[in-house]
Amino acid sequence: MNKVMMILATLAALAGCAPESVIGANDSLSGMTAAIPEGEAATGAVHVVWSVTSGSPDYMYGSGSGTYSDTGFELELPESLPAEATNNGIGVGVIVALDASVTFPEGRIDSEAEFPFHGATPRHAIIYRAPGVSVEGLGWASDFPEGFSCGVGVDAPEDSTFDTFAPIACDLIELRIGNVEEMDFVNWT
Repeated sequence: MNKVMMILATLAALAGCAPESVIGANDSLSGMTAAIPEGEAATGAVHVVWSVTSGSPDYMYGSGSGTYSDTGFELELPESLPAEATNNGIGVGVIVALDASVTFPEGRIDSEAEFPFHGATPRHAIIYRAPGVSVEGLGWASDFPEGFSCGVGVDAPEDSTFDTFAPIACDLIELRIGNVEEMDFVNWT
């Protein structure tokens, strides 16, 4: 994690979840697009892929879409996230970039499905906490309010296996365009 991200994560953790990190129902979320490498598409579609790992087998769930350009992205989210897209009421969604001509599903994504992702938010996620869900004993999830908000990855300490998330202002989310296989994603599960 670079120094700027570490400082932002630390400040967010110390300050609690700032109002800028909360996304209202049916609101759009805007963020930054990192410098786009030469030869990559300067515009396209973005979608949110929610990782569901609380059952067996693990799967992905698509919910939320928008567009990106070389200056940023804008994303529309549903009013609430379906239980099927959460891990016992907690959702972790990564924003992915695709060519605008690719049809991306809403709902559960077949484990065999492959999509030509050419970008993602590897160090940031949209965090969803269903109303009334108890977060006692869930560690980092208790730092996030009910509803949609935004998180930045915090690397696991040497004595731990999994990374965590800390609240961050949503306009600090960064979409990176390029080979997703080479991106350093948050290993939260």
